[in-house]
Formats: sequence, C-alpha cells, structure tokens
Amino acid sequence: MHQGMDLFREQGIRAFLPLNQVLLAQAQADAGSVEAGLATLEDALGEAEQTAQHWFDAEIHRQRGELLLRRDPADVEEAEAAFMRGIEIARNQRTRTFELLGALGAARLYHTFGRVEAARQLLTQALVGLSVLVRASRFQRWLKQAGSSLMTLNPEIYK
Repeated sequence: MHQGMDLFREQGIRAFLPLNQVLLAQAQADAGSVEAGLATLEDALGEAEQTAQHWFDAEIHRQRGELLLRRDPADVEEAEAAFMRGIEIARNQRTRTFELLGALGAARLYHTFGRVEAARQLLTQALVGLSVLVRASRFQRWLKQAGSSLMTLNPEIYK
C-alpha cells in the first residue's frame, strides 16, 4: 500500500489519497501496529492541510479516535476529542454519513464509561432528519447500529 500511495504522489494523483491513508492506517492497526496507524493518520491530516483536500477529514478524525482507544482503552480524553472533532467537521461539511459514524464511535465510548445520556443525545442528534428509506446497504447497517444503540441506551422508550 505504501508503494502504491508513493506512486500516486509521484504522479500528482491525490484525489483519493485521504481514503487510502485511512485504509492503510486500519490495516496497520489490524496487523498489530496501532502506533504506525496513528502516524499514518497524522500524515493524512498534514497532507490535507498542504493540499487543502479536506473532504475526508471527519473520517480521519473518527478513525483516529478508534485507534486511540485500541492503543489505550482507559485513556478516553484524546479519543473523545478526536470523535468530537470528526463530528464537528462532518456537521460543518453537512456530511451526514460521517456525522453518524463519528456519533456511533463516540456513543460506544460514552456507553462503555457509563455516560448513557450523552451517548443517547449524540446518536439522537445524528439521526435527526435521516430517512430510513436510504438505499445504500452500508448506510442501512449504520442506521440499524445507531437504532440498536439507542434502544440499548434508553429501552423504556421502545416498550
């Protein structure tokens, strides 16, 4: 993956570089090198600044939050900040999918540490205005995840 991305850079092809960097970071973390994954995400944020290509920043921050939790599940402050930064960017860019993904990550974090109301509010806000008729199967899966999380966080509403 590194060689392919280097080749893209040499040829001036940067259109999907942020996406590829997130995929590389995930692969590095899955291979046991969470630190390398985090470094790749930091590089992605740096390149976004250099190229003014910010369309994937929300997802880079969300993935950073996930990897920070993998590195040290007890150190939640930095992970929470990464999730919230991703959500903020997604809201500013009006990218509802990225907002929902960030909210799911932050809600899992909040739920783990007993912040059930914060998780419920975040998910509820991310779901407002989203149509259940969305056709993309991956998006439907995320909506189901969010709905299931809300049911878990607030079961009395669904009785």
